[in-house]
Amino acid sequence: MYLQFETKDEFIRWIQENLLSPHEVSEYLGVTPQAVNQSVKNGKLVPIKQEPRFSLFLKEDVENRKEELQTLRTKYRPWESDKK
Repeated sequence: MYLQFETKDEFIRWIQENLLSPHEVSEYLGVTPQAVNQSVKNGKLVPIKQEPRFSLFLKEDVENRKEELQTLRTKYRPWESDKK
């Protein structure tokens, strides 16, 4: 995939729409920050940029992880899906 932006504003808009902080990932997935860290350690979620105190995640990767988690929850916690 090749991205090209005409203006700096387009680039900033793309970043705001497609990159997530660890806190945003935690909220989006409905898990604790520790669970996000564990997913990174297990290789289930790979940050696109990782610094000692901060990481950035691609929204598409987080959406894929959410689908995996929903499948696992349905399989291993069927009583939770009955409530919805």
